[in-house]
Amino acid sequence: MLRADERAEATLSDIAYEKIRLAILLGTLRPNQRLVEAELAETLEMSRTPIREALRLVEFDGLVDRRGHGVYVHEPTLDEIRELYEVRAILESGAAMIAARDPDPELLGELARIVDESSAASLQERSEYVRLNNEFHQTVMKLSGNGRLEVVYRHSTYFCFNHSLENAYDSTDIQLALQQHQEILNAVRDGEPAEASRLAWDHVISARDVALAKLMLRGAV
Repeated sequence: MLRADERAEATLSDIAYEKIRLAILLGTLRPNQRLVEAELAETLEMSRTPIREALRLVEFDGLVDRRGHGVYVHEPTLDEIRELYEVRAILESGAAMIAARDPDPELLGELARIVDESSAASLQERSEYVRLNNEFHQTVMKLSGNGRLEVVYRHSTYFCFNHSLENAYDSTDIQLALQQHQEILNAVRDGEPAEASRLAWDHVISARDVALAKLMLRGAV
């Protein structure tokens, strides 16, 4: 059993992990940026011990690389991005199919809220849209009611919502994604497993194609 001080460190490590992870995904911490324990500890207002543990966790996720004595934000290759999107397509189409069989009313309401808020956010703050987009996909996974699927999915989403990809989408791309979100919501709500699965697959593959085409054009990765 953990002592009280050990439990406190574990909690702080979890908090640090989530904040560092989100900062990387939203582009606050940029690809190839060096992460210094002392600076992160000062920013997050905690000791270096939980920061050190948090960096080990994000390294396990593939979000950072160790080079010599330094830790740097990982910059994904085009092949990595392509593979991650294709894994996501498989997982999300399966989750949507399961979810549509017997959707939880509370989670379904949460999904509808996210779709509504995303439409407003896309016209204002791009980073807020990215956050809500992430929430949409996570909520579809929750609707599947399959905890193991959620865990696997969590490790397949890295770099799919980061700064480079966020800026790759223009207003037309975002409007198409929002329309697809609404269609997925409708299929899950209407109890149409096959349609929900097809729509989820097409949505992720469409996002893959947009991201890869624009990143190759810009030479962003």
